[in-house]
This record gives sequence, structure tokens and C-alpha cells, in this order.
Amino acid sequence: MFEIRQVPAIEALEEIKEGDVVYIGPHAVDIFDDQNIRGKLTGYDCNDGEEIQFTRTDIEAVTRNGIEIARDPEEPPQLFKVEDAINAIVDSLKKDGRWPVILDYISPRSKDYAFKSVDICASYDVFYGGSEGIYTELYLIDFSGDEEVKINIATAKTLDDDAGAYRTMAMLGANLVLAFNEWVRKNMDLFIREGYGLMFYTKTGDRKYIRFLKESKYRDNAIREAIGIIKNGYGDIHADLVEFKTLRIIKRFD
Repeated sequence: MFEIRQVPAIEALEEIKEGDVVYIGPHAVDIFDDQNIRGKLTGYDCNDGEEIQFTRTDIEAVTRNGIEIARDPEEPPQLFKVEDAINAIVDSLKKDGRWPVILDYISPRSKDYAFKSVDICASYDVFYGGSEGIYTELYLIDFSGDEEVKINIATAKTLDDDAGAYRTMAMLGANLVLAFNEWVRKNMDLFIREGYGLMFYTKTGDRKYIRFLKESKYRDNAIREAIGIIKNGYGDIHADLVEFKTLRIIKRFD
């Protein structure tokens, strides 16, 4: 999501400036003097020149020199659930022709589990059933808490029970793990939903790296920590402070 620099949230602005255009519902509002974004704001309707007073929370978007510099973001995506992961990796294996024809079913488990971190990995186990068939169990190991947690996230079964079927089910387990890892990699920006991160960009807007601020549990602390990082030796800097819970850019550094 943040591989390319995004337009920040309105709250990332410290002020609106002379010449900006602010969009509030049906109104486009001209700004004639610099104003602190935290206070009461005043502008003039672009159509009829009528004075309009508003606050930061009324603003839907701001443009400067014709370029959008901030906007009220949409609601962030919901946390990923186990079913999202299983559906994605099954679709991937089927698309790549790696889905075994002998499979009877695959069923998601632990459906209430929600992904909040990339401190996870997948593993699998293959075993014969008590009365019939062969099972492949897919597990998630979550390292994000004080203790690692291992949960069953999917069960796959075939009614076949010969040596070839066992090998096929073992290969399915390996492919499920690889597809899961690729899905996490592609969606990494949507997995980290706790804490804050300082994202550094090139001049062209491509992300270079993220510095995670995991110790900053509160917004003000995160902003102070980010300011301190920027002040300690960064020169030609382009960075955004992102709140992972809302996926909003709450402060911009240029």
C-alpha cells in the first residue's frame, strides 16, 4: 500500500496557506492567508465569494498549486482473517496449476483469528487419518506476543492413502506455506496494524525503508520520536509517519 508515497490525512497538515483551495462538501474554498490547521479557519467560496468558516474536521481535501496535498482518507481495510489467507493462497495454487486433483477438501480453522503483525510464519504437518485418508494441517506461528502461539489455520484431506498420495499431500503442505509467505509479502502494509512507522522515500516517491516505532504506543509520543529521528542527522529527507491502526499518514517530513 505504501510502496509509493501516498497523500497524507488532513491531520498531517500543520497549516493551510494562502493560495490553497479547501474542499468542504459542495464548496471549494479559497484561502487568502496562512492559518493554523488546529484553530478556526476562514476562506471564501470560489463560486460566490461568500465567507465560510470551518474546522479541520470539516475538510475533505486540500490542494496547493493544483496538486492535492491532503485528504480525508476512507475507512481503513478490515483486519485480515484466516479465511482471507486461505482463500488467497488456494486461488494462487489453482492459478499456478499446483492444486492436487486428489484433494477431497480444504477447510479454514481458527476463523476468529485476525492478523495484526508480520511476526508470523507458517508450517505444516502430514499424517494418516485414524480410519481413512491423509491429512495436511497448515499452522500459523505467531511471534508477536510475549510467547509464541501456534494455531491450526486449515485442514486439507484426501481419501487416497497410498505412498503417492502421501507425497502429494506433503507437497501441498510445502506449497501452502510458500503461497502463504508470498501473500504476506505482497500485503505487508496491511498486516502491521499496531504502533507507528516512519517511512522513508526517494525524491521520486518510491519507498526506501521503514523504521518501526514499536515503543511509541501513543500518537504524541510517536510524533516526538519521529521528529527526534529526523533531527539526528538526516539531510535531504522525505518521510511520512504512519499510524498503522488507521493506515493514515499523520505527519510528513520534507
